[in-house]
Amino acid sequence: MNDFYKLQLKKYSLNWRVKKDGNYYTLFGNDYKSLTYPAVYKIFTYDVILKVGQSRNIGYRITDHQQNKDFQNYNKRNILLFISWAKAPESYLDGVEAYLGKYYQPLIGERFPDVAPIPVNLLLP
Repeated sequence: MNDFYKLQLKKYSLNWRVKKDGNYYTLFGNDYKSLTYPAVYKIFTYDVILKVGQSRNIGYRITDHQQNKDFQNYNKRNILLFISWAKAPESYLDGVEAYLGKYYQPLIGERFPDVAPIPVNLLLP
């Protein structure tokens, strides 16, 4: 068993945000500016992980992605983009992002923090 899979045996538990009805939040059509805490996040379609990342101010980062032309192009083509995020201690952000990047291998973003990954519970898809 390689080291990456051994790490998954001990996971830090995240509370991934979804709507009260169990559905995912959409990237566009919502105002996220009031979310001012540190968190990790992922942006995805029904079957593809587009981006994973982190921010010390998640609302600012999501708002920045809403203005990103790559994500706007998906929106213009009527491809629904979803987002979920989870609070995390600032000291864990790099490690959790490194883990998410290695696990999901998103289409956008090929550089992740060069630190030991911190395994977490994952949100499907």
